[in-house]
Amino acid sequence: RYAPLKLTLSIPPLVRRFSPTRFIRHHAKPPRSSTLGSASDKRHSLGAAAHIVIHPRSQMPQVHSGGCICGEVRFTVTGRPLQVMVCHCTMCQRATGSAFSIEPVFVKERVEIRGESLASYSHRSTDHGRTLHFSFCRTCGNRIGLTLERFPTVQVLYGGTFDEPAWITPSSHIFTASSVPWLVLPNDVQCFKQHMFNDDGTLVAPINGGT
Repeated sequence: RYAPLKLTLSIPPLVRRFSPTRFIRHHAKPPRSSTLGSASDKRHSLGAAAHIVIHPRSQMPQVHSGGCICGEVRFTVTGRPLQVMVCHCTMCQRATGSAFSIEPVFVKERVEIRGESLASYSHRSTDHGRTLHFSFCRTCGNRIGLTLERFPTVQVLYGGTFDEPAWITPSSHIFTASSVPWLVLPNDVQCFKQHMFNDDGTLVAPINGGT
């Protein structure tokens, strides 16, 4: 008889720290279809230090869909988000009618939004003076996402608009200084008092020890 074999697998964090200069530089051009679900996705999700052998079937690009309440507006995304931010700013609280907004961030070229009832509204923030462009369905009023003047190469989608939102895992909480008092922030996710980036694009130190 042989003793049972014990295996230990160590997997690095799935979400690489998000850097505006890195993803804008890296994704200035649309990704080639031959690498969309393989090397490009692994750079975003596993980090440069990861050494994992992935079965060929796992290299197929992730495709997720979603849309508005009435179904007039639909979207499809390919690949993983660059970052999933939970925003507690007062503007997001007002815009969503809730305590916070869950915001997966994707490269624009990997997002397709379609529907004749798709509309937009532009808002200039009184905090930083930059413009945000909100997209929504003019039929049912459901918000779909937004684009940012500061980061023109990315598309933000709202987590709750996905058909199966359970696959989305937050990687950071921002503007926690204005979070509602009854909310307990997680210890294992990076939390920031204001935005996670300074005006010069450098990363702000989190207020907790999240990874």
